[in-house]
Amino acid sequence: MHHCSTQYVMQIEDRVLIMNLICGMRGLVEKPSDATRSFSGFRIGRRALFATFTLGLALLFAPASWAVVDQDEAKVYLDKLGNDAISALSSDAGSEGDRERQVQELLRTNLDLEIMGRFVLGPNWRKASPEEREEYSALFADFVVITYARRLGGYDGQQFRVVGTSAAGKADALVVTEILGEGQPPIKAGWRVREQKDGSLKIVDVLVEGVSMLQTQRADFEGVLRSSGLEGLNKLLREKIESLPKS
Repeated sequence: MHHCSTQYVMQIEDRVLIMNLICGMRGLVEKPSDATRSFSGFRIGRRALFATFTLGLALLFAPASWAVVDQDEAKVYLDKLGNDAISALSSDAGSEGDRERQVQELLRTNLDLEIMGRFVLGPNWRKASPEEREEYSALFADFVVITYARRLGGYDGQQFRVVGTSAAGKADALVVTEILGEGQPPIKAGWRVREQKDGSLKIVDVLVEGVSMLQTQRADFEGVLRSSGLEGLNKLLREKIESLPKS
């Protein structure tokens, strides 16, 4: 390997949320001719590519020199993460709360929550004080992790597999996965994977049916930020977390 988050509501269906973390968690395809590239039927349209390009521009705060993710390693990473999540969700050991906490730990370890949170906040990140940033980052991470782990309780024996990989921008990898449920058509998603400074891999975004998770969350934030600012968003996130059922 080379070294080098009016109302905030997630606008992604429960089945997509389940897939997001069973599989593990867009790709910046630089050539126009790649705008309709597909892997086993997974198709990345021009609108999704534009959204991904926007993400690439917005992540300029990341290190200028990124390690190029090896596509084979990214594939192995997603495969292992998916198996770990399914193992936790399907285990008979412990309580439902125990399984949920295992999934929460998988999420905290494998989602680049800092990058995700900063992108979703947009220009407001630069305007925020260090104290506001710290509070927001903690709330965003808790909300994403707790909400996703809770919704993953809907897992019902689905299987997944990796069906393709490609380069995503200059350094990331896009891993395409497929969820298979009995009597249901496959659900495909693309996961953008980035190498960290310590050489580990983390997920920075997901494309589901042409929709970016980060773009969706960023759109959700914008109305709250316009009307109430970051203080109002932090207050709403805190209320959301407190209202979630305890495991």
